Amino acid sequence: LGMTPPLIISILTNAVEDSGKTAGRIYAVSTLGGICIIMLLGFFVIPDFGIKLPLLIIAIVLMTIVLAGFLMQKKYLMVVIGTVVMLVFVPAHFKKPPRMKSIKIREQLESMYGQINIIDNHHKQERMLMINNITQTLVNLDELDVSQMNYVHNLSILSSLGLKADGEEAKALLCGLGGGSILNELARMGFKTDAVEIDSRMPELGERYFNFDKKACNIYIDDARHFIRSSTSVYDLIVIDLLTSEVQPSHVFTLENFIHIKSLLNEKGILVINFQGYIYGDEGKATRSILKTLLEAQYNVEVYFNPDEIRKIVTDIFFIASTQEIDFNEIDYSRINNCCKHSQFTMEYLYQPESFNLENAVLLTDDNGPILDLFNKKANEDWRSGFVKEYQLWKEQQLNVPLF
Repeated sequence: LGMTPPLIISILTNAVEDSGKTAGRIYAVSTLGGICIIMLLGFFVIPDFGIKLPLLIIAIVLMTIVLAGFLMQKKYLMVVIGTVVMLVFVPAHFKKPPRMKSIKIREQLESMYGQINIIDNHHKQERMLMINNITQTLVNLDELDVSQMNYVHNLSILSSLGLKADGEEAKALLCGLGGGSILNELARMGFKTDAVEIDSRMPELGERYFNFDKKACNIYIDDARHFIRSSTSVYDLIVIDLLTSEVQPSHVFTLENFIHIKSLLNEKGILVINFQGYIYGDEGKATRSILKTLLEAQYNVEVYFNPDEIRKIVTDIFFIASTQEIDFNEIDYSRINNCCKHSQFTMEYLYQPESFNLENAVLLTDDNGPILDLFNKKANEDWRSGFVKEYQLWKEQQLNVPLF
């Protein structure tokens, strides 16, 4: 479409001295149209209709205009060729590929926050919530409210540090809802939870497909950073488990945000952050930078991860932080959910900040926060490539689950 304004300018320009005025007028109209269409697409079209259908409609409109032009010029052969092209390619976008009987796509949605697939794999008795084909929630079809992801159970065990010893009700804030697996675990442990989720589709999908009880918590549709900045509540536990496909939102991991979070924690409150990546070598610079930033914000911090996994694959790394000294002996397994007791949790996976060389780590601030995406580039690429390989395996098995 970028070639359209120069063509219009060439058609409307009759003399060299008029070219500047004509070009200015055309680009002024183009700029105004661009502003209007961005507003229309961003706030109305994409949220309601996704990406694929609007693109397809735009393509059909453009093709129709071209065919009308050929008709006016009596170039009938081009009209026939163009019509054949449309009849061949447009139906292909609506044709569903053949799939094995063991795979069933329960839901497929699109929006600004990515494509969602809810997939049942009856061969493995699993149900998956995938965003841009990155698995966000994984459960067994016989236990829809119990996650098959080990990190959910390890995070829940660490979150139990926010429970009150006297049995009084503890209050938690969960940033990132997904299919609701973590919130289900927190609810079963007795937390009164506020959950903030940027994608308004998630609560309904969680309730429909993952036995998530919306009445068990207060749900706020908002950006996590914005909610944290505007909240006046005080919590015993704050959990940050945020993802956009395989990428974590860098604006949440800045010094300014960590300092503000302290004002939302009670005296012995616990902050638990789940981050996916590495921690050693150049590829671990992102994780070490988050650790350095937490320390600069005057938190007591310990890091939890599986040392056997961390050097081989992208894995979950937990930061457990508090303004007070953290006593991990306060983890009371009698108050932890039965499903979590079977996880691979062990105290041997806890590491003090002194275990890591932070010399080349960077203090993340609101001015340089997006550099976290660059530091974690290798981890994000490895994570995405892992799911691409899984998708290729599905193709070899003729499961044919579409990317888009």
